[in-house]
Amino acid sequence: MSDSARRSKGAVVVRRGTAVLGRLSLSAIPERIQSNRLFASDRVSADGKNWVRLDQHPQMKKYFVKRRGGGADRLVTQVRSGSEKSNTGFLVGLLIFLVLAYFLFR
Repeated sequence: MSDSARRSKGAVVVRRGTAVLGRLSLSAIPERIQSNRLFASDRVSADGKNWVRLDQHPQMKKYFVKRRGGGADRLVTQVRSGSEKSNTGFLVGLLIFLVLAYFLFR
């Protein structure tokens, strides 16, 4: 087996637009999708010639979910996470409260 064949087994090249982001193992991609470092429109290739969108890749499409949204009832791609509930709004509110409390009571 050649070096390039050994190196590419279980790994893919990832690109965003025309920029190549690097080579990743297939097992490392889901975590990067869930942490919003990779997107549905990013493309992967095992050989550097044939590219597939992440949301259309047979092993990766399960990490994306299609939802109807917007006034035109268009399909919107969102990342499927472990829990659909987000604490981001609560955390931002808490941060604002703490900053205000700091300046009011110092």
